[in-house]
Amino acid sequence: MADTLEVPYVEQLHVGKSGPHVAAYQRMLHRWNENVRPAWASPSEAHAFFGHPMEVQVKRFQTAWTENHPAQPKLPATGYIGPRTHAALKHWADARAAALLTGQKRDGARAAVVAAALCALQRTGHMTYSGPGSAHIPLRWQGIKEGLAPPHCPQYADCSSLASWCLWVARSLGARDPSQNNWAWGTTYSMFPHGKPVPLSDAPLGSLVFYGSSPTHTTHVAIIIDHAQGVPMVCSFGHQGGPDHVHANYRSDYVGTRDYIDD
Repeated sequence: MADTLEVPYVEQLHVGKSGPHVAAYQRMLHRWNENVRPAWASPSEAHAFFGHPMEVQVKRFQTAWTENHPAQPKLPATGYIGPRTHAALKHWADARAAALLTGQKRDGARAAVVAAALCALQRTGHMTYSGPGSAHIPLRWQGIKEGLAPPHCPQYADCSSLASWCLWVARSLGARDPSQNNWAWGTTYSMFPHGKPVPLSDAPLGSLVFYGSSPTHTTHVAIIIDHAQGVPMVCSFGHQGGPDHVHANYRSDYVGTRDYIDD
């Protein structure tokens, strides 16, 4: 049934979170295994709480999923729900769970940028890193060159081409070419000068986070897709085996954050 429903990923959930999104995943966990129907599941969808008992059940699901899908990248038993756990758990969504998530789905260009990044994250370990030092550099602009859009995403990319592709997907909704080069080949060098500076702590979804030794020597970029405990979470593709879903401060060489979306 879930395969015919729209079950969007909206935000990372962890201990301490509450509300309709938590209620949606409590329903999914129950449908996955009715024997774990929790006494901790709130009867109020508006006040559903992600406590330690739910964390335990999420870990159990993550462990079981990894054991039952040995050909897929391991799903770490973290106890929180991010894009990869959502992608696995959403198969147990019913219409009510889907409604709880779609009711607060993000709209506009930012939603499209995030959706494109999530499309890439669902292929973690299966995309080919095509950045510096790779033999596949000529293919790094595949997403834009071939006109791909979710649910299809490029096989070949690196940090800047993936970020540019995510914005390109939302171009008709107000996202601008970060390199100001008619969506042609670009790098972090060409992207950083053109965005609107925003504080990392207040950066809206879809903003780009840059890393490097200085504003004139940026070497990496990632896309803000959600927040966890007040810290922006990004989609980052900087090595073979990615992309990764990590905290924006996972690197110590932060340079700045830029926004390329006209709301």
